[in-house]
Amino acid sequence: MNGNKNLTKDFAVKKIIILVFVLFALCSCNKKYDNESKNISLKNDCYTGKEYAKEVKFIKSVSDFPDLFEQQKIIHLETEKRSLIGRIDNLIYLPKQKRIVILDNSISKCVLIFDVHGKFITRIGSNGKGPGEFVSPKSVAYGNNTLVIYSEELLKLLFYKLDGSFLKEIRLSQQGWRFAFDKMVINGKDLYGYTNNIYFNEDPHGNKHRVFKIKDFTHFENAYGEVEDTYGIGDGNIVCFNGKVIFPSIFSGDIYQVSSDNKKTEVFSKLGVLTNTKDIATSKNPIQFIRKNFGKMDYIWKLGVVKQFLFVVRPRKISVIDLQGNVINHNLKWGLKLPKGYEGVSITLGFVFYHDGIIIASTEKAKIIGNAVPNPSLIFYRLSK
Repeated sequence: MNGNKNLTKDFAVKKIIILVFVLFALCSCNKKYDNESKNISLKNDCYTGKEYAKEVKFIKSVSDFPDLFEQQKIIHLETEKRSLIGRIDNLIYLPKQKRIVILDNSISKCVLIFDVHGKFITRIGSNGKGPGEFVSPKSVAYGNNTLVIYSEELLKLLFYKLDGSFLKEIRLSQQGWRFAFDKMVINGKDLYGYTNNIYFNEDPHGNKHRVFKIKDFTHFENAYGEVEDTYGIGDGNIVCFNGKVIFPSIFSGDIYQVSSDNKKTEVFSKLGVLTNTKDIATSKNPIQFIRKNFGKMDYIWKLGVVKQFLFVVRPRKISVIDLQGNVINHNLKWGLKLPKGYEGVSITLGFVFYHDGIIIASTEKAKIIGNAVPNPSLIFYRLSK
């Protein structure tokens, strides 16, 4: 009898172990799914391959960009003297940290922090040239519990905590660095900056690049990407996608990723040539050529990541790319729709991406009194299925 009891007990323990293993496997952060006989690794909590395949099918079937999303919620940003916003040049939504980070380089010329309900928390930095101060904030990034702001006029990086506590700053010129940061992204403990500034795009060895890596937020380690003449049309973009640093060529339609060993770049995806720059370069007057043909030109405006998809924004179309670099929809039509009672868009380039969808900033008509325009409201749209 004791033998049977022990056997029953061992079997029960094994069942529990198997059950725990199955539950762990279902919610693993590294799932696999087979899409058209190609294994793709998913890096998202409890995100099954079946759900991903369903979303791929849905994105393929849609022709208009707004039809991909459904309105989720609206957050009203608190309006008070210290939190006035002129224009949102960058926005970072941090639901885990319960914070919204907004860069305004038009009126407040600083970075403002709100909670996820729109209540104003603090403003980071002050206008000046001393430690912790900046002029003309160009870009902002968050990662590894650190908020990084780049001051274009002073050519320096400033590091803060989300509560506004100043950590340190790096003056690029004092380091002998001749590169700028039009856009930034943090991957792990490293900062990557993207630039098309023709005057500040050299690594310490005098070689010209578009992406520069600051290891551990302290020292230059590597640079990537050949310089591209954008003729002043766009300054490009850089994002983290599926654990990799991704950046585009503006006209060629090539999208690159930094290799796993962080020493070189690889082509991640190809959209095909968007605009043949040879026509511009060989014209008698490139500026006049651009003015005449600007409405016909196609190029990459910005990148964004929603769930496990890379969105490539162009002047009139938007492309969507999957985890393997396959273009699953190349011609989504623009056409943002605002809820009734809202007017105007307060975000540069129309909208920003966040993990589940897009955010549009707009003003409630009812709150506008004369010339007094309150802070915009943030309208969240979630990717449909």
